[in-house]
Amino acid sequence: MKKIIMFVSGFMMAMSFSIVNAETTTLSQQVFEDQHAENISLSVTTQWLIFSHDKQGGEWVRDALIELNIDNLEARGGLYVADVSGMPAIITKWFALPKMQKYPFRIALDTSGELTKDWPRKDSTVTLVRLNGLEVIEQVKANSPEQVKAFLAAF
Repeated sequence: MKKIIMFVSGFMMAMSFSIVNAETTTLSQQVFEDQHAENISLSVTTQWLIFSHDKQGGEWVRDALIELNIDNLEARGGLYVADVSGMPAIITKWFALPKMQKYPFRIALDTSGELTKDWPRKDSTVTLVRLNGLEVIEQVKANSPEQVKAFLAAF
């Protein structure tokens, strides 16, 4: 039954996403800080990543990870990166970080916007990326929580 669900999820994901894969892109190895002020890396071992840059996208990712009971993305070859630079620093420090620290999964945070400034972003979307080494082999802009969940369910 699980294999059937995975197949249907993967098929729905392939049919409903708009794939953006114009040129081969290679990401740079980077070290972020997570919500616990610990280092977390984008490296050659990262097989996929999720990138959110607005509140709505962050909520979609959070809800999908919690619903699917995924608490260790690195063990699944993944990384969740959130650009929170648009949030006022006082809100980040006093409200957002304490809330994020309660999550069972780690979030690589870009608090300055510099680490992810060249990454693709579009309002009301979450960028889903498959990697081989640091080479982008597929990039999808998910525009619904169901698409985010289907992507995560494949891992």
